[in-house]
Amino acid sequence: VLAAFVGGALPFSRASKKEKVGRAIVSGGQNENREIAASVGAPLGIVNHVLDDLEGEGLAEVDSSLGGGKSVLSTSAELRRRLR
Repeated sequence: VLAAFVGGALPFSRASKKEKVGRAIVSGGQNENREIAASVGAPLGIVNHVLDDLEGEGLAEVDSSLGGGKSVLSTSAELRRRLR
């Protein structure tokens, strides 16, 4: 029963979070972590984690500021290709 719940009922599963955040950046033109979080309906901590992952993979350049703000400065062609 738990596997069925975790597998499909969670609105923001691990498999989809990176895609939703990536689409908000690439297609939605959003570059601030708070506006991305509001757009995709995810907690700010998850969005920050995804932004860190994207930066670590070389798919986005992210700037961090005091107070927890993060801004996407640029995205790679590879990220844009993956989200076509």
